[in-house]
Amino acid sequence: MRRRVLLAIVSATALAVALFGIPLAVVVRNLYRTQVVLRLEREAANAAASILTPGGGAGDLTELPTGGPARLAVYAPDGTRRAGEGPGRADITVRQAAAEATVQDGQVGRLHVVAYPVVVDETVVAVVRAVERTDEANVRTLLAWGLMALLGSGVIVASAALASWQARGVTRPLVGLGVAATRLGQGDFSARAEHSGLPEIDRVVTALGSTADRLDDLIARERSFSADASHQLRTHVTGLRLLLEEAAAATPSPALSGAADVVDRLESTIDDLLALAGHHRPAASLLQVDQVLGELRDAWAARFSSEDRLMVVELRPDAPPASARAAAVRQVLAVLVANAFEHGDGQVVVCAHDAGTGLAIDVSDEGPGPAEPAEQLFRRGDLGRPGRGMGLALARRLARAEQGELLLHRSGPAPCFRLLLPPQRNPAEP
Repeated sequence: MRRRVLLAIVSATALAVALFGIPLAVVVRNLYRTQVVLRLEREAANAAASILTPGGGAGDLTELPTGGPARLAVYAPDGTRRAGEGPGRADITVRQAAAEATVQDGQVGRLHVVAYPVVVDETVVAVVRAVERTDEANVRTLLAWGLMALLGSGVIVASAALASWQARGVTRPLVGLGVAATRLGQGDFSARAEHSGLPEIDRVVTALGSTADRLDDLIARERSFSADASHQLRTHVTGLRLLLEEAAAATPSPALSGAADVVDRLESTIDDLLALAGHHRPAASLLQVDQVLGELRDAWAARFSSEDRLMVVELRPDAPPASARAAAVRQVLAVLVANAFEHGDGQVVVCAHDAGTGLAIDVSDEGPGPAEPAEQLFRRGDLGRPGRGMGLALARRLARAEQGELLLHRSGPAPCFRLLLPPQRNPAEP
């Protein structure tokens, strides 16, 4: 923006200087030419006066006064030169002065020419020709133009300096606004931009501060709610576990053991979701893919066995290291496996491998696949019935929070969902 402001002001100044300077340059050139013509007319008039006798007649045409800067010549009405310096025959300027009995001026080559008629009893008896080279007028014109160009350049340079100062005054508060907005986006709700004295920008500064205050209050209330919900959930889950343990001790059964396992997974899920919802995101760390896949296999083995179905978990040797939070990856895979178990059919395969740009974890089954369009699957509540679509929408948000992506890699029969995770990065990177 600073460059655009500077360019706009300097361009406008240069245009104004050109619009003013070019006509002025023409006027200056014409002024110096007029001065030369007036001087030549004056000398020619003095010479014409010396030709006239005291009685008003024509005197000797062969004598002219000398000493002026102009070169003078006298021509008879028939065009012959009678005295002075000039061509032997009259030029067009002299002939016009003789024919019209008026003073004529013009330029012949590099000479200014003035023809002054000598009139006696309304008859032209002679014409005085005064000439001067154009060099002096041209030099004076060029000097004037050079001075004008110097002044115009000075005006442009001064406008550039003023524009630079003005642009800094405008862009500095905008840079501060950008920094404050970035810090706000990173979760620093104490970020504030300084007031600049520019009403328009100060209104944005005030609005940004108000937004930061509202977000800080909203996050504080949500954090408080999360803490309260965590306490209440943990209390009831702990109570449920104690009841199941007492029941299992009194009457051991596979159902009670399975219920205890479900309670353990529920508590683990609560811990993961509360950790992911925390205000301060932990630093990126190397994902232990084998550990996450092992936990996933152990968590679902009993349920697949109860339905006489098979879940295969595979970690290929080419699987690259990836940076992501294990809690987020566990929850995304839990959603995908749950969907494959509930809505799919046959064998479920979880495979981690190299996707070329990072780690890919595919979850596929042998069912008919979803009937909805791919993008509709990931929009919250877009699947027509309350609660449907929430798991995939949450899973995609968790994947994107890890700079990854969740997509339907293969639709139709034997569908495949793919979780893409970025390659391992420096833990110090945000």
